[in-house]
Amino acid sequence: MAEPRSRLLALGKPTGTVLVGRSIVAQYAVGAEFLLFVTPDTWDDETLEIGLLTSDGTVLDLATLIKWPLAAAGEFRNVEVHSEEEISFLFFMTDLKPWSVRVLCKTRWRLPFLAGPFGVSRPFGLKTRLLIWRS
Repeated sequence: MAEPRSRLLALGKPTGTVLVGRSIVAQYAVGAEFLLFVTPDTWDDETLEIGLLTSDGTVLDLATLIKWPLAAAGEFRNVEVHSEEEISFLFFMTDLKPWSVRVLCKTRWRLPFLAGPFGVSRPFGLKTRLLIWRS
């Protein structure tokens, strides 16, 4: 079965951006940009897409939390906003430690085969604006 996809609107008008997922579970303004958390909106949400977008819908960075075999279904919960640039949350029902996301003001170099902690997937690329780790 194909992954659900959604077209992003801004002020009711199409942006041309297509996101993997069906339900925006959270959205935070980070300066003039937006941090979005999107799930497939199924009974056993197995992924959480994290995207940094401009106000016109241009994707600046993407990462995905992926369910590993022993994890239970996902639910975005226990959100703590530490600053405009950093939040933490639990997603998988088996999570004991929260996930943390920090939006960097400048692009940082990264090694494409080291996406972050286990369970984080990213499109191939050499730069990032999102730091993701387990707290």
